[in-house]
Amino acid sequence: MNTIVSFKISYENCILSKLIDFYTYCDKQGFELYISHFNKSKKITSLTEMLTTLLTNYKQDFLIIVEGKNSESALKYLVSSETAGKKFKILFPTQIYI
Repeated sequence: MNTIVSFKISYENCILSKLIDFYTYCDKQGFELYISHFNKSKKITSLTEMLTTLLTNYKQDFLIIVEGKNSESALKYLVSSETAGKKFKILFPTQIYI
C-alpha cells in the first residue's frame, strides 16, 4: 500500500547536508519526492533540481511531500539522524494511506 507523508520545514532550521542525505535515501527507496511552496508543488527528479528549488526560495518555509510504499520511513529517517549535533525540526507531519 502506498502512503503519502508531508511535513513542513522552516528555513531557519534547514540543514542543507541533511536534505542532501534525505534525497539520497528517498531515491534509493524509490519514493516520489515533491516540494511545495507558494501553493505550487514541484516533482523533484534529481538532486540538482531539489537544491535549485530550495536555494532559489531561500528564507521561505516549504512543504516536503514523499509518496511510496512505507514512505513514513523517510520521515523517521530525517528526524532520527543528526547533523552537527542539531536535530531537524519538522512541523505539521501528515500521513495518508492510498
